[in-house]
Amino acid sequence: MSGLADGVLEDHMERAGFRNIVSEKITANFEFSSAGEYAQLMKDIAAPLTAILTNQTPEAQAEYWQALEESTAQKFASESGGVILPSVTLLAAGQK
Repeated sequence: MSGLADGVLEDHMERAGFRNIVSEKITANFEFSSAGEYAQLMKDIAAPLTAILTNQTPEAQAEYWQALEESTAQKFASESGGVILPSVTLLAAGQK
């Protein structure tokens, strides 16, 4: 989990005045019909990434997106020919 080791979110919530804090990790799969569909989503929503690539040549940009698509297809291929990317979300609630 990126940036929130076990207990960190709960500690922040407690310091912010929350009590009766409960948290749960939820695993969700993001399914795409192809690695290309996933790469297109990243082009559309990953502003920091696209900002970095803006300074690259069109050839370098195309090379990056192709590499992303290929590595995604290789690592997360599904039996249906698409890709499934697992994700963990931390849900937390408390009373103020």
